Amino acid sequence: MKTKYNKTKNWIVSVVCLLVVGSAVAQNNRAILKDKLRFIYVANPNTSNSVTLDNNQIYGGTESGTFWSNGNMAKAQGLVRALLKESSSGGDQTLQYFAAKIVAIVNKPVLVYMYDDVAQSLSSTAVNQWQMCEDNPGSATAKAWPCAINQSLSDDFSQNIASCLGQPDPGRNDNWAGYMHLGAHHLNRNGQAWTKSTFIHELVHTQDISDDRMHMFWVNGSNFRYGLDGNHYGVEAVPNLGMAYKEGIANTITLLYDGATANEYFNWFKDNQALIVEMNPNPAGTGPGNVHHCLDATHPSPDAWLYDLMVAAGNTPVNQINVPTGSTNQYAVFRIRDVDPKFIMHNEFILAMIFSEYSRHISLGRFMSALRYSNDQLFRVCASGVAILFENMCIEGLPAGETLASVSQSSTGLTEKKYLLPLAYADYFTAYSANSKADFATIFENALPQGWVDLYWDSAKDTVRNAVPLTTIEPGNLTDIAIALGITTSSVED
Repeated sequence: MKTKYNKTKNWIVSVVCLLVVGSAVAQNNRAILKDKLRFIYVANPNTSNSVTLDNNQIYGGTESGTFWSNGNMAKAQGLVRALLKESSSGGDQTLQYFAAKIVAIVNKPVLVYMYDDVAQSLSSTAVNQWQMCEDNPGSATAKAWPCAINQSLSDDFSQNIASCLGQPDPGRNDNWAGYMHLGAHHLNRNGQAWTKSTFIHELVHTQDISDDRMHMFWVNGSNFRYGLDGNHYGVEAVPNLGMAYKEGIANTITLLYDGATANEYFNWFKDNQALIVEMNPNPAGTGPGNVHHCLDATHPSPDAWLYDLMVAAGNTPVNQINVPTGSTNQYAVFRIRDVDPKFIMHNEFILAMIFSEYSRHISLGRFMSALRYSNDQLFRVCASGVAILFENMCIEGLPAGETLASVSQSSTGLTEKKYLLPLAYADYFTAYSANSKADFATIFENALPQGWVDLYWDSAKDTVRNAVPLTTIEPGNLTDIAIALGITTSSVED
């Protein structure tokens, strides 16, 4: 199914947003989720008792057992209904569609732990037993915060640490794709829409086997993947671009499912709002400090000191704040469109907007195909996920039988340049601030093949920037860019 762009309204009528799922397709999506999701209900996370829900019963319309009679689990109940039931009984066909696409990436069952943590806080024993994430680690009132991981990555980490410490091999559990944790406290506080969007985000994490480059960000006993405080905020530039990539691909499907959040972050970019960067320095200053032989990097990435890099490059903050308010976590405030392009890409939602707009204006199917190729290339390989996914999106846009070399030789003769749309969106969402090919290459960590940089810069950059100047920033810009590259239709599956 293809959709033409409405040039008069200057916006795409997105088949993703207006998804109408046929009954046979909807039933197949539900069947996939029935097979691939394992819901584990934990009535009290401070005990070892759990119950695995009966998907066949739920799929067939039956709700029975303590999970369904517990009022604290209301939002979790709504999520399970939305994923496994028909629309007449609380099923959400759009959620089912996206979830079915996501679980097909690894194509193994996913464990979904759901905790009733409303009346009790987490004990340290519970955190260790269930391997869950805390909203306030070490606090006497800690609750379960949504999180997820791919099982192969988890197994690799456990085995590597055990080997380093001379401990017995813990074995592997990657007959599962991965696992996620959802606590009723936060689900109930934030509501059903947030619960569904969060599930989609975490589900992508269970499929993502890209290397997180963590070994480059263990500094003096601290993990700097998100900075010293360990948090990542939607408007933050985080040190580890590998983690920005991981959060970015997870946010991509969330933006496709949740239009309100998509609009919120587009307006953040449009209005040149705050990009925050953690200022707290590493205690060792400029080196690794006391190196732990199993974790710490002997030569940590300079990006661990991201704020220092940005200031040294001439980026000037406009303010300083503490996040959260009242804490000692100092953040510098920059304007998102005013910083160097390579630093803008350290924000997860900038990446997510590029990827989701590619999905809307080309197809979700091609994005998922590019993501699967990237997933395989990044498993146990320390490389730039950003560069590899952009290259694969470009390749997905090539006409049949064409290559980078062939379109580079005949690019002026090709009217539809889907293969350059990812780079055009990267240019747009870095505010056209790259002033040279060298600047543009830094957006992709200088790891995107130079041929793609040359092709976009020489044959499309001026066309894109002239067709859509940043004088008026609006969602329709993304369609105008596609049209400027000769792209006039989009498809869901193509």
